Amino acid sequence: MDVLADVLSNLRLRGQMYFRTEFVGSWGVTLPADRNSIRIHLVVQGQCWISVDGGNEPILLREGDFALVPHGAGQTLSDTPHADAVSLETLLNNGSLGDDGVFRHGTRESKQQARLVCGFCSFDEELNHPLFLGLPPVLVMGQHFTGKSPWLAEAVRVITMESNLDGLGGSAVINRLMEVLFIQGIRHQCETKSSPSIPYLFAITDKNLKPAIEAMHEHPERGWTLSQLAKLSSMSRGRFAQRFKEVLGQSPMQYLTDWRLQKAKHLLKETNLSIAEVGFRSGYQSLPSFTRRFGKQFGITPAAFRKEPRSG
Repeated sequence: MDVLADVLSNLRLRGQMYFRTEFVGSWGVTLPADRNSIRIHLVVQGQCWISVDGGNEPILLREGDFALVPHGAGQTLSDTPHADAVSLETLLNNGSLGDDGVFRHGTRESKQQARLVCGFCSFDEELNHPLFLGLPPVLVMGQHFTGKSPWLAEAVRVITMESNLDGLGGSAVINRLMEVLFIQGIRHQCETKSSPSIPYLFAITDKNLKPAIEAMHEHPERGWTLSQLAKLSSMSRGRFAQRFKEVLGQSPMQYLTDWRLQKAKHLLKETNLSIAEVGFRSGYQSLPSFTRRFGKQFGITPAAFRKEPRSG
């Protein structure tokens, strides 16, 4: 069971390009906080610095590098580490975004140029899944990382090519590849020493917790008990519950409930199954119990949620 893929599928990951940029000479742009999106900045020419609210010192991004800002914090992109910066809103109001979709800013007489592709990924669940807990304020993927991953290196190459060509349908290609950059960035955290500091990534790779989490994802409809999940993890009931909460900050049964309801939201939007069948596949044996729990969690009935317009 690929738990990470299951989570991303149910959260309905969607990538979107903001714009391509041409920054020249001395420049700095401040982007406001937006907790409902994960911003992505890929340098396709030159270099720039990024600093994120709540982060450490500014980080240098070179050509081919990209940065993920997973918590939607405010951030500044600039030509030097501590440059004076103008708000994005001010620059947009002043006409910095051209009809060609290119955002231009800086001292025009200079030949020094930095070109970026800036976008974001959004999710249905407003980033409240434990996957996002513990992620650092900014994740930077440099060429020394992308060079070790053929898929990631190819995604960066295609985004760069499409941004240069500005051809028909290019923005749609870039939108999809924004999703690839995010997924590969998260996968990289799983594959390196970074994962122990990120609770969810640690949990789904931990030899004791992983079997129980996989079981909950593969069969959310089963009437799991704490004892059954503990047995799968080769731990005592008490030790398993304690360990689970220490790592993820919630009990195993609360995690199971949250996952069942997220799964239910996905099924309501993506299938034509009856509401009763959705509830059954999500672990609820009766329609009234499913409706009550869904309403308590999301403030809306399953039927009303299904009728809402789809986002994205």
